[in-house]
Amino acid sequence: ISNYLWGSAEGEKGALIQLNGRFYKQRQHKKTIWECLYNNASATIEKTDEGNFFVIRRFYTEEEVPLEPEDEGENEISIPIDESLSLASTEGPCSKGFSFIGQKNKYLFEYQEKDEKLFGVFKMSLCNLIYEKKFGESSENAKDTDVLQFWSDGIDLSEISQSLNEITETETKEVPRIYPDLKTLLNRKITPIPEPQPIHPLPNPTQLYPKTPKTPISISDDEESSDEDSSDIPSYLTHKEPPQEFHNSENTNLESNEVDDDFETPPPSPSGEVRSTSTLNALVEGDDESPNLKVTKKILSTDRADLKLLQDNQFVLVATGVEVSIGSVKGDEIRYVLLVRQKGETLILQPIENTMYPTFNQDLRWMSWVALDVDRLFTWQLVFAKKDFHPFRQRFLTYLWETNQQTTFPKSYDADYIFSSYDAPDEDERNDTDEERIEFEDEESEESDEENPENAKDKNSLLAVGYASDRSFVVRGPNVGVFKHDSQDIEHLLTIQNIMTPQKELFSPSNVMLHQRDSSMLLLHPDKHSNIYKLDLDRGQVVEEWSAEDHKIKELLPERKYSQTTDAPTLLGLNNTGFFAIDPRVPKKVVSSRCFQYKSNQKFRCGATTRQGDLVLGNSKGEVKLYNSESLQSRDYSGGLYGAPKAKTNLPGFGDPIIGIDVTADGKWVLATCSNYLLVIPTSSPGSQTTAFQKSLGQSKPSPKRLQLKAEHVFLVGGLVQFTPARFNLNIETEETSIVTSTTCFVVTWNFNKVKQNILDSYQIKRYGQAIVADQFKFGQDKAIVVTLPDDVRLAKRHVKSLV
Repeated sequence: ISNYLWGSAEGEKGALIQLNGRFYKQRQHKKTIWECLYNNASATIEKTDEGNFFVIRRFYTEEEVPLEPEDEGENEISIPIDESLSLASTEGPCSKGFSFIGQKNKYLFEYQEKDEKLFGVFKMSLCNLIYEKKFGESSENAKDTDVLQFWSDGIDLSEISQSLNEITETETKEVPRIYPDLKTLLNRKITPIPEPQPIHPLPNPTQLYPKTPKTPISISDDEESSDEDSSDIPSYLTHKEPPQEFHNSENTNLESNEVDDDFETPPPSPSGEVRSTSTLNALVEGDDESPNLKVTKKILSTDRADLKLLQDNQFVLVATGVEVSIGSVKGDEIRYVLLVRQKGETLILQPIENTMYPTFNQDLRWMSWVALDVDRLFTWQLVFAKKDFHPFRQRFLTYLWETNQQTTFPKSYDADYIFSSYDAPDEDERNDTDEERIEFEDEESEESDEENPENAKDKNSLLAVGYASDRSFVVRGPNVGVFKHDSQDIEHLLTIQNIMTPQKELFSPSNVMLHQRDSSMLLLHPDKHSNIYKLDLDRGQVVEEWSAEDHKIKELLPERKYSQTTDAPTLLGLNNTGFFAIDPRVPKKVVSSRCFQYKSNQKFRCGATTRQGDLVLGNSKGEVKLYNSESLQSRDYSGGLYGAPKAKTNLPGFGDPIIGIDVTADGKWVLATCSNYLLVIPTSSPGSQTTAFQKSLGQSKPSPKRLQLKAEHVFLVGGLVQFTPARFNLNIETEETSIVTSTTCFVVTWNFNKVKQNILDSYQIKRYGQAIVADQFKFGQDKAIVVTLPDDVRLAKRHVKSLV
């Protein structure tokens, strides 16, 4: 092939073979995302005086509008051909391709299907050149296997190994691990995607999962697999030794491994026996001898279970009788890991954290969770014996809570209530067969920096949707954009520019709230935490400044839900330690008889009110506190300076900070937003008209409902879900019917009526070309959603079906 390409050594130099296709770059810090650099590109092998080079060039079609590439206009990438290319066959977002490493980046080139034969020549040519570069001899007499050693077929955590009957002892691969060493495990940080990736077709959800066998893995030297049972399986689940059988009726006593001096013996299991002890040194390799990293490692418990993997929307059994251990890795932070082993070989090693999206089914005794590899997603399931399931569930969720809060789980907390939100809904309650709707939005911007050059350095940051008018207000630096919308479209009307305090100080509001029938907007100053500024929306300027004196204000709340549709002057202010009523008609603005402060920092972050004026607050500890409106009318002075009403109901911390909260007008449902899931919390028992705002539920609390993305959509958003504060739709005349939130560049809506029926995984998801800043339903509707992007404002149309 070299002679075919280059001719003799004295032959002409240049590019004699070329592939056409698309060119991608792996997004830095997010290895699950391929970012398209060149929509039309060529890959060539070129010979120069300096050596052989692999060159990617960009070209344009006549119809294509040139896009500025990521590396500031350079339309060519040239990389020396040697072993460091790390060539591998890789399935791209749109078609087949191959990946390689160059200039400290990982790239992907997709070739056209009609060039399959040419690709074979291209592949062999590259490998020949690498062989000759490494060994300093011609590849003409080399075996194909020796030449192709420089090209990987992509077998890793996400790929498929050879058929079972083709596996030999010499071909058994080392078990890959999701997080292979202790240093990586402890220092791993997940960084949000700063900008959304280019719009590409959504992958078929079934393509996100590797193929798995239809029968459990059980291989021995004297066994032969039939043709119909020789399905391909993930390479790290192939073993030469048959797994031990798993019998639910027997106690499982695992053999203990050698224990290092610095490891502690685990506590007795709930059944009384001592579980096996093992060192994490044998499971988590790496340099943990750093003088600044003092780590205590131990295995806390070990159980037996059957391991399954999601394939074509159903879980397929892939291994029986695996050892399921929970390990403690305690240094400066509290960390736990989940280990799944078979015959001493580690199959899965994963930190216990929210990104697992764990779900439990107590009737069928299984736990399922998500694991993300470099470019694939896995949904695993463990099925336990009856005696082991509940203790494992309690331990796992306790350790997850402790990881989130970095403290020991309080004995006073109602663990059953907190952990019930992780239970899968009863499938018998479902009568819904609708699939989620996925859409794309890739339209031209209504408002751009070119049209508003004075705003170019600022980005949209806050959204307030009108209550009494078809207007929405978007804060962009020291300016407020005013938008008009109906049920079909939205348009930019004007911009209120250069917001200033009465002292002529320009500022960018940190929080806003519409007030008194949308006639004014109340603004918080990012530096003056005790001041409120009243922006007259008719005049377009700040007309009043209210001081709360010594009371800092983190958030403004209406005194009652829908107060903003009236001329009511009073409102509520919220800070870390309490809340208080604000009346602009009184000299000191803060109503002293309705100023409620706790002695200790409650870490309040957000709040909402019902139609009757009941108050719900969420804090950084994950706690939700419900206050009756009557208790908020006057302060109890018996406590001296600090007088705070006793919450009628305290819901224990769910383990994650509450970053946003909403409540239905009748107070029967609370909607709490955590980073990667939502909690829909019923406040009354079935058939009862009394809510937790009027009477404490005690031990009769109904279980909260957890809303989260499906596994394939977790993969779609890059593995990191960061929800914006979720909101109910607003309608004075009818009950709430919908929920809206967003993460990265996706708007997600749930049908609230379905959620109340325990249908939790049916939602609509819509994608935009930029990360979403804020979103909210248009007042009085549940079909139109105002979506704020960094440089644009859109109106999303939600598809609504009647629930049958």
